[in-house]
Amino acid sequence: MTNSQIPVAKSKISMTKSQIGHWSLVIGICLLAGWLRLSNLDLVEFKADEANHLLLSADFLAHPRVLATGSESSVGVEKGPLMVYLMAVPLLVSRDPRVATGFVALLNLGAVAGCYVLTRRYFGRTAAFVATLLFGVSPWAIFFSRKIFTSNLFPLFTVLFFLSIFAAVVERRARQWVWAFVWLAALLQINLFAISYVPVLVLALVLFRDRVRWPAFLAGAGLFALLFAPYLYHDYAQGWANLRGLLGAAGGTSRIDLEAFQLALKSIGGEDLSALAGISIDDYLSQRLNLGWLDAIEAGLFVAGLFVVSASALRGRAEARTTSLLLVLWFAVPVVFNTRHPVDLYLHYFSLLYPVQFIVVGVLVAAAARFAWKARLPITARWIGRGLPLALVGVISLWQVYHLAYFFQFIDRHATDYGHDTPVKYHLAVAQRMVRLSQELDASVMIWIPRSQPGMLDLLSALQFMAAPAVRPRELESTRRAVVFPRGQDHDVVYVTVPGATLPALLNRWAWELPGEQVVLPGGQSAFCFYRIPADSVAPGRVDAIEGSLPAELGEHVTLLGYDLPTRGAPSLYWRVRDVTDVNRNYSFFNHLIDDQWRKLAQSDGLEYPPRYWVAEDQVVTWYDLEIPPDAPTGRYRVITGLYDFKTGMREPVHTRSGELPGNMIQLGPIQIGAPD
Repeated sequence: MTNSQIPVAKSKISMTKSQIGHWSLVIGICLLAGWLRLSNLDLVEFKADEANHLLLSADFLAHPRVLATGSESSVGVEKGPLMVYLMAVPLLVSRDPRVATGFVALLNLGAVAGCYVLTRRYFGRTAAFVATLLFGVSPWAIFFSRKIFTSNLFPLFTVLFFLSIFAAVVERRARQWVWAFVWLAALLQINLFAISYVPVLVLALVLFRDRVRWPAFLAGAGLFALLFAPYLYHDYAQGWANLRGLLGAAGGTSRIDLEAFQLALKSIGGEDLSALAGISIDDYLSQRLNLGWLDAIEAGLFVAGLFVVSASALRGRAEARTTSLLLVLWFAVPVVFNTRHPVDLYLHYFSLLYPVQFIVVGVLVAAAARFAWKARLPITARWIGRGLPLALVGVISLWQVYHLAYFFQFIDRHATDYGHDTPVKYHLAVAQRMVRLSQELDASVMIWIPRSQPGMLDLLSALQFMAAPAVRPRELESTRRAVVFPRGQDHDVVYVTVPGATLPALLNRWAWELPGEQVVLPGGQSAFCFYRIPADSVAPGRVDAIEGSLPAELGEHVTLLGYDLPTRGAPSLYWRVRDVTDVNRNYSFFNHLIDDQWRKLAQSDGLEYPPRYWVAEDQVVTWYDLEIPPDAPTGRYRVITGLYDFKTGMREPVHTRSGELPGNMIQLGPIQIGAPD
């Protein structure tokens, strides 16, 4: 080997070591980002919105077809179907919401890797390390990456869209214009909030029109139209309802403010993550290290970086001007687009921007490190100047990793009402108990929900999804004085009370709590409780009637089976839902206590189990408070009962074995008031 060959060999060895160190750092950052996104998946939120997305995907798997639309937006406009297609993938593996959430997290982890690729290619290695690290540990980016929600799928497709834009403009790769249209279509098919990227593409075409390859552009535009054809045809068939909805929302009362910019800044770090502690926010802040000011420093770095990038877009070298201008467009256009907004803006909308905020910070830190290294200073000072910006990024990252670890631990141990929802592991435990008890006892499951807690109705959707297909729990509002046997009185019923609800006293006379089955929520102050009502414990005391006989058919939908008439207290009616076809009336029972002269002493009306809950063959017991006057004469009385339409007052016909009864009512009794003569 000659002397001239020796330096070459050493150079190759040195380069190999450099590559090992380089990729070790990249892989380490991605592993950290993956751990933060994929660990503690049993602590994520899962309620009605998340369940409804999975229900749409489950329906698609059950009935495969080309979809035109997906879920509905908050303004009533239908979204595209891409979310439905994507969430069908984890459902092929399991209905466990943690699997679906993990899939969303993996897509977002792909965005972290894409952030490195884009930043490394166009802004250098140092900027790429900084951007990827900050994106990988950002508390809000991680929180949104762990929710089954349309806007949380944005980051991966945003990165792919801008990778194509950068490649098409900077590297003049014609085919990338086609891919830019594909990724833009994907963003819009996820959520129409991404419409703010349409002007980004238009501006790129105008500003860099000399770099556009028009055959590729036309091919991309045609593919974009093809991908949207099912949605557009559906909207055409519906009288352009979605288009009119969009135009109506855009043309409505609007506000012009800086909220979009403020939310874009807040989404960078972990500012206001403490708000998710809800009612426990004081405990959250008192027990956490007081280093929230580091989030403000990171936001400040971004603002400074935005000035640096904007200056480079105006006065930098040709290639730097191009890449910097694209970076400015990436952030500025969506923010300016939403400066005027007819609807309220929310923090999760701005996951659309990820990871541009972190790339801007990375560019700033890299520029500061280069400036310090090139300064005419002693070598030690230059090393310190180069290391300080990187050290600051490291401190911010350590703080955010700590903050996330603290957050996960806190929500698992404290009540966070009005903040983060109860972690999914507790609701999974409820669903698993419902399934097990239903199978062990051969019982139906009902969930007792307080009308004063409307949020619990959202919870029901989540529980129904997690318990299906083994069990399909049904709800009953807790102000209703009714007990329902969904499969008749041949099967037990398991009643589940949600936190804050208790069974009424009259229901307690049949039900007893199942020991050891409570699911206690974080904080230990509330729990889901499980009660069993054996089928043979509930039977009408009487099945006769003064006029006609029981059972009696009340209209087309209800059969009266029997009744109880205590001397003092609440009379009970036992009835069955015969048919639910065309049940579109506001039904109510009437119950009148009358004497032998047909004079009414007391009255109690109500259905207690509304038709919207009915399922054919439901067997129901309802009770009513007949307040008997204390001065009522001693004697034998009767109760007349029947069914009527509350809106019109029209009574339903009553049929018994003896035929149709006059007055559309049936007489029950007698009932003795006072001591008999």
